[in-house]
Amino acid sequence: MQTNTILHKCFGILSTDPGLAVSLQSHLAVMEDTTFTCQFCDEPEKAVEFLNYELPDIVIVDLEHPIRDLDKIQRLIKEDPWLTGISVIGLYSSGSVDFFQEVTRWNLAALVMKNEAESIRKVLQAVMRSRSMLVDSTSLYTFRDNPTGEIYIQNNIAQAEQLANQISSFLYESNRIDKNKYYSINMGLSELLINAIEHGNCEISFSDKSALLEQGINMVDHVKKLAQSDAFKDRTVKLRYEIHEDKSLWEITDMGSGFDVSKYTIMDQNRLFLSHGRGIMMAKNSSDELYYNEKGNQVTLVCYHNHSLEYRIPLGFRDEERVTFEPGDFVFREGEESTNLYYILTGEFKVLVKGKIVGSLSSTDMFMGEMSFLLNNRRSASVIAASSAQLLKISKKSFIGIIKKYPNYMILLSRLLAMRLSRVNSLGTPQSI
Repeated sequence: MQTNTILHKCFGILSTDPGLAVSLQSHLAVMEDTTFTCQFCDEPEKAVEFLNYELPDIVIVDLEHPIRDLDKIQRLIKEDPWLTGISVIGLYSSGSVDFFQEVTRWNLAALVMKNEAESIRKVLQAVMRSRSMLVDSTSLYTFRDNPTGEIYIQNNIAQAEQLANQISSFLYESNRIDKNKYYSINMGLSELLINAIEHGNCEISFSDKSALLEQGINMVDHVKKLAQSDAFKDRTVKLRYEIHEDKSLWEITDMGSGFDVSKYTIMDQNRLFLSHGRGIMMAKNSSDELYYNEKGNQVTLVCYHNHSLEYRIPLGFRDEERVTFEPGDFVFREGEESTNLYYILTGEFKVLVKGKIVGSLSSTDMFMGEMSFLLNNRRSASVIAASSAQLLKISKKSFIGIIKKYPNYMILLSRLLAMRLSRVNSLGTPQSI
């Protein structure tokens, strides 16, 4: 018998409208397999404390009833490497053009009307799916070993989301983009791939989709049915890609008849406030460049690789010793005393027990050797660099000083330890490297 995993997610609601929290709680209560903790923040001081100590998965920003000093909150989320992974969703209740600047400034994961309960649930589910897939480590090797190529997917929305995740994960894992841009590129590619399936290959027009949504039709199920029809069953979406040192190009081509590109590629604030049809504009806002062919059945998203390594280092760790490794170098050996904790900047590593590879580590794991370091145990495994790599070497004295200055760091480290323990227990790998 299959057992569903119940997810627990932490939300922040930044608003001066007290009724919003009650309304959102009712929307969240009907979502399956998920429980939520919602923190309502109507003052900037509450918001800063909540962000630093709760490290929420999602922050919902009320653009119509904003809290005071919202610009400071926005800068905090963008500048702190441990907060940039938060997905920000904007809420509004009218078509005021004042919101347009907020949309582009916040780099929103989505923009939803307050009174659209179904849209809010769908957006939250989509954002959580995106977050749950970070990070698929196989993508690092797929794209690293093949810097140019073509990928074909069926008319399947789940496949589109998975491919968008693999691409953005590769860009992030290989240190080409930061986590904030990871979510942005993930969302943009997902929107474009789904558009290619729905509006391109399956020929669902804007008016058709409007009617379907009004009837409460599930688009994922509807697309599955259309994809099985004789008219569309042989159609695929092609992704051609080129990965360069400074940028990457992702070209998406569908087998539909195209559309009038000029109607949708202009950054029209009025389109933000439609119940759907915002995908192209959100993708344009998520990318560095976006352009279509004349027919309208091919779009190219350009991502600049402008991520600074320094930006990835949390402020409290930036003065720590940086050490480099080449393939085959030992970081530490099984049985050694654990005198240092390591923060992973770049590269991949192999974990070995008695000479046998039992796991791997990369920058997405963030820390290395934290369990034995905190427990004063000897290393239960060896770690060897599998590629050129950089680490921050943190002594116990430095670590204690950092935690005293930035106590919120301990919250994140505790969560990472809990997740690591859960993973190693299920896999039977060492618990205290």
